[in-house]
Amino acid sequence: MQRSDLKTIVAVEQLSNPHPWSSGQFLSELDNSCSVIELLCLDDKIAAFLCSWLVVDELHIHNVATHPDYRRQGLALKLMTRRAELAKNSGAVVALLEVRAHNTGAIRLYERLGYRQNGRRRRYYADGEDAVLMECDLTA
Repeated sequence: MQRSDLKTIVAVEQLSNPHPWSSGQFLSELDNSCSVIELLCLDDKIAAFLCSWLVVDELHIHNVATHPDYRRQGLALKLMTRRAELAKNSGAVVALLEVRAHNTGAIRLYERLGYRQNGRRRRYYADGEDAVLMECDLTA
């Protein structure tokens, strides 16, 4: 992602998440040396993105979104798989993420990718919803 993609990324985020990140949050990620925001483009449009950090030997997934026009095409799966492969090649041994407890579609996707639920943060989000903690062994 580049700064010139910000407007489009924020639009995809707003269409995808009931509690979207702000443009300021994306700008902070762009300025963070640990952070990578990968884009998947189709038809010359940004169709999906993934924001993650690689910290020592851990891949932290922070945000994944797909534009509604491109859903159910496996784009998030493709982004997650590619990012895990790149992280593993860079020495990562585990991938971690948090997901809203009610987001069963995302939880199923992560489980397909080998993530296991390994905890819960009660009332983690500002609206009081729990976060489900998930982990994937990248060495398997």
